[in-house]
Parts: sequence; C-alpha cells; structure tokens
Amino acid sequence: LFRSAMTPYSTLLGQVGKQVNLRTGEEWEFTQQYVEDLKSLEVELGNPRVQTLLAVDEGDELLDYNVAVEMLTMHASVLCFPGGNHRFTHIDEVIPYIKNMQDRMYL
Repeated sequence: LFRSAMTPYSTLLGQVGKQVNLRTGEEWEFTQQYVEDLKSLEVELGNPRVQTLLAVDEGDELLDYNVAVEMLTMHASVLCFPGGNHRFTHIDEVIPYIKNMQDRMYL
C-alpha cells in the first residue's frame, strides 16, 4: 500500500457530485455508487493469505501516515520514510522489498 487512505470511502463522501477534470475541463459526476463500489473492495485486515506491505512518506501533506501505520502495524510489514510527500518519493527504496515478497510467494 502506498499513500494509504485507510477509509477512502468515508473521505470521498464529501466529493459526491459534479467534478471537473483539471486537465481537460470536462465535467463528470462522482456518484454515491462509486463510493459504495470502493467500500465493497475493502480487504479484511490480518488475512494470513495476503502479504501486506505498507510504505509511507512521513512528509505526506494530504494523508496522516500515522493512521495507516496504527491500523496496519499488527497486520503488515511497515516501511516509514522520513520526509517525502504525497507523491511518495521513496519508491526506489521499496522495490527490493516488493521483489522479496514476490519471490517468497513462488517458493
């Protein structure tokens, strides 16, 4: 998980309605159904069949990384990087961890 909004379905409720694509100016509708669909994808924490890696930048200006860390510490491998931002600037440092997890899946 990167830049983890742990309950995006509750955060996004405030965005239901007309939206504007900032790049094209095109208007579109963000619906309640989108929020419900997102909630339906939620995975149970602590499922032993799902390897979970949380990687966060402590400098994320949009999401409080502590929320994700508190929720996942008992259920995931957690990597916290000092600094950074919401765009997650430490991907190069995380790739070896991802490859290691992938290698263990196929043993």
